[in-house]
Amino acid sequence: MKLFEINKYHISGNLVKEIKEGNEHSFKLLFTTLWNPLLNFTFRIVKDVQIAENILQDIFAHLWQNRQNLDEEGNLKSYLYTSAKNKALNHLKRPDTYFESTDDNEYLLNDEVTERVINEELETAIDKAIDSLPEKCRMIFKMNKNDKLTYKEIADILNISQKTVETQMSRALKKLRIMLAHLAKVIIFIKIFFHL
Repeated sequence: MKLFEINKYHISGNLVKEIKEGNEHSFKLLFTTLWNPLLNFTFRIVKDVQIAENILQDIFAHLWQNRQNLDEEGNLKSYLYTSAKNKALNHLKRPDTYFESTDDNEYLLNDEVTERVINEELETAIDKAIDSLPEKCRMIFKMNKNDKLTYKEIADILNISQKTVETQMSRALKKLRIMLAHLAKVIIFIKIFFHL
């Protein structure tokens, strides 16, 4: 047994150190070892498997994104259970606001999903978000990203100021960040568990 392997009773400081340093194997080990116990725990609070799964996906994604801040001397297992409890209780307070894309997340995390299908799903979500932008915003965004036109070229073509182009691009990017925020967690899991 490697020094940083874990069991249901103990998570060693060595494992936390490996995760902190970006070791994907160690993170997967943590994930696969604690997923079912945490899922059962969370399910007992929310009484819904999909919601419990989404809560845990959120927790593990946040852990990986913020791994540099992990305390090697702290109790990571206790932290995960406390996070699950708090998020589950928060969900019960406002059930309609937690995770709008349950089905998509579950589908993307399926072991049988191929890289092609994953990319298609992500592209579809991104295209949908772009198409929902206000007309002027969408046109300028596509001219810049799809047609590779500079802000000055766009301004000249549309007979508007370059400052207007910059403002519209800033608005577009801000709206897209908000609309696509839920995909960030999914992408982390795709990269780690499908090695893309």
